[in-house]
Parts: sequence; structure tokens; C-alpha cells
Amino acid sequence: MRTINIMIRTLLDHSSMPTSFWHHALQMETYLLNTLPHKSLSHKSPTQILYHRNPTYTHLRVFGCLCYPLFPSTSIHKLQPRSTPCVFLGYPSNHKGYKCYDLSNRKIIISRHVIFDETQFPFAKLHLPSHTTYNFLDDTLHPFRVHHWKNQFLQPLATTPTTPPNISHVSPLVIQTDPPPTNNQPVNQPARTITTRNMHGISKPKRQLNLSVLANDLSPSPIPKNPKLALSDLHWKSAMQEEFDALIKNKTWDLVPRPCDVNIIRSMWIFRHKKKSNGSFECYKARLVGDGRSQKAGVDCDETFSPVVKPTTIRTVLSITLSNFWPIHQSDVHNAFLHGKLHETVYMHQLMGFRDPTHPDYVCLLKKSLYGLKQALWAWYQRFADYVSTIGFHHCKSDHSLFIYCKGTYMAYILLYVDDIILTTSTDDLRKSILRLIMNLQLETY
Repeated sequence: MRTINIMIRTLLDHSSMPTSFWHHALQMETYLLNTLPHKSLSHKSPTQILYHRNPTYTHLRVFGCLCYPLFPSTSIHKLQPRSTPCVFLGYPSNHKGYKCYDLSNRKIIISRHVIFDETQFPFAKLHLPSHTTYNFLDDTLHPFRVHHWKNQFLQPLATTPTTPPNISHVSPLVIQTDPPPTNNQPVNQPARTITTRNMHGISKPKRQLNLSVLANDLSPSPIPKNPKLALSDLHWKSAMQEEFDALIKNKTWDLVPRPCDVNIIRSMWIFRHKKKSNGSFECYKARLVGDGRSQKAGVDCDETFSPVVKPTTIRTVLSITLSNFWPIHQSDVHNAFLHGKLHETVYMHQLMGFRDPTHPDYVCLLKKSLYGLKQALWAWYQRFADYVSTIGFHHCKSDHSLFIYCKGTYMAYILLYVDDIILTTSTDDLRKSILRLIMNLQLETY
């Protein structure tokens, strides 16, 4: 105990730190004692005996010295300072890194990337102790005795040694806890009575869970691993037929004789069980997807990039809407990628199980995009942009996913985020008129 007290006094006095930081000095000296070799242990350290490895000393720094921890890159502004002057308080017990005390906001920052100036001690300028006593470390005094220190430049951090400074979560942080009292004398404290909710009549109704399973949920056909297995099951074959009929109705392709020396992509079937909101089985779902990996740039795909509305644009438009009390409408386009028109020549093999019996060697010349094609997103965006330009909208120069309508006192904005549309107008009649025009695009919105 005497050795511990001497080391704590030395650390605090050398760094000119107030006595309210004694628990950090205690943790520091405990760390040093466990790391340094001892004569009683045959010149080995407790760490070496316990973990069977030699401790390293390259990371040791002077307690209480000036340091500059690196802030994480998730700052609000790029020009925001990336560090601040701090005081080194030791090493955290549950994380790798250094404990740094921020003098400006009195918070502890734990960081692995810190620059040290071991010749400067910030508390030497802020804290000017005169004949500082460390009686609170003696065994003759009560462990919870209050010690005060005064300084005209810096306010005290705590009134008792058991209250640590505030902790801030910056790149990860550990809440520091005080060590147990060093005095074994019993402390007379009032007995605590444990009360429960039941004693105060507080109860929460028990919720009975229904674990029963419907008969239809017990035996849905498993998801097939390939189209051949799916065609052998009546449920999945019916789902595939429904998808195929929808593509034919949408005039997605034309059957043409197979040209020579052209790239022909493959198609894939995606199978899944569609479920209701309560988790019960609803139906079998099969979707045809083009294999975009077999496409070749410059041959059957060119532009694949599609702009997406910026978050700052969304905030700006919503601010205008709220300040002017404009009506707003949100629409979600079903199967948006299937509405995009292809400008490139793309050939695809006929679907397995759905080949034309009269022309089995023909291939599909795609007229509209499919899910999985590299240009599917661009084709949908381009079709939507071309259409809204015919009804009076034009691109915003700073964000091409923002479309602006301005005719006299009438104003309207359309935000496009993939297949989500946000429409806001200066009048409700204008909103209804634009929605009717968008419906003419034969899109299914809700």
C-alpha cells in the first residue's frame, strides 16, 4: 500500500494535476506495476508470468503530458479541426489506445492515434497547488472524505474523488469507473429497501402468443434450385407462366432469327415465397432476370450510369414545400425497370420451357429492359426524363434528378430516386393535373 501511495503522489506531483485525478493515477501506476519486472518474481513482470509473453515498452508515455488525439473522419465539415490539446491520463482497460482528457469540454477521448509532447504539462499552467497534501491516500482517513482544490483559471472537475470527469464517445470510448475504496473499515450507510413494481400495483398485461400454424403454411413447395425442377412443380410452373405472360403483354421482346457473330446473353429465373405482413405464405413468385455479366461494353450496352437525387436537394425542396404550405405526393413505380426502352441492340436466348415450338432457334430481340441488365436503371431514368420534358418540366442544372416546372405563378418539383417519385406543387389542382399526365405514361403508381 505504501508503494502505491508513493507512486500516485509522484505521478500527480510531477504532472501538477489536482487530486481529483487520483483514480487515473491509480490506474496508471497499476498498469506500470503489472508491466515492469520485479525482483521478487526473478526479474519478470506479472504480465510475462500471466500471459507468457514479454511486455513491450515502446507505447509508454509520461503521465499528464500534452497530447493531440486524432479525431475520426466522420466530422460535419471537412475543414473542422482534426485534433485538440489534451492531457494524457493513461491506458483504457477494455480498449487499445490512450486516454486523453480534453481541457476545453472536460471529456475523455480514447484514441489509438495520438501525438505526444512529453515536455509540456498543461496542468502546470492551469493548476497552481501550494503545499498540496495527499492525505486522502493515507489509511487513517475516511476513503470518502471530500477534498477541494481552487484555481482562478480552471473550475474543479469534481467535489469528491469518487466522481470522474464526463466521458464523450469519440472513436470508441470507455466509461471510467472508480476503484474500490482503499480502506477496509466498515462504512455506516442506511439500509436500502428493495421495491418492485408489484408492490406499487404496477403490472404489464401478459401477451399470449399464437404459435399455431395454418395448414396451407405447412406444405408450400420448396424453392427450386434450377428452372428444370421448377417446371416439374405445378405451383412454380404456374408462377413462371404468369411472369412470362406479363412480359409478352408488355412487348418486352420480339422473336427474330439468330444473327451471326452477335453476343447473345442468357436469362435466369429467381424464385421466392411471397409472404403476407403477418408472415404467412401468400403465393409463389418467379421473376425473369437478364444476365448482365455476359453483356459487352460497346456491343450491347453503352451508358449504365443513372443519376440519383442528392440528399441536399431533397432537404431544399422539402424546406420550400413546408415554408409555402404546398401539397406533396409520393409515388412508387411498380416494375420500373421493365418500362425502360432499350436503345442498344440486345439479343437474349429463349427461356427454358417457354421456347416457341415453331421457331426454336430464334432469339429474343429485347425492346424493353429487364432486371439484371447493365443499362436497366439508365433506360428507366431516360424514359421518365424524356416524358416529363414533354409536359413542361426541365432538368435542374445542379441535380439532374430534380425536374422543375414553372409557368407564370405555377411551380412544381419532381424528385426521382430510382423508382420513387416525390411531387410537390404550388396548388392542389396542379398536383392532380400532373399526376394524370404521369398516369398517361402507363405506370402503375400508388
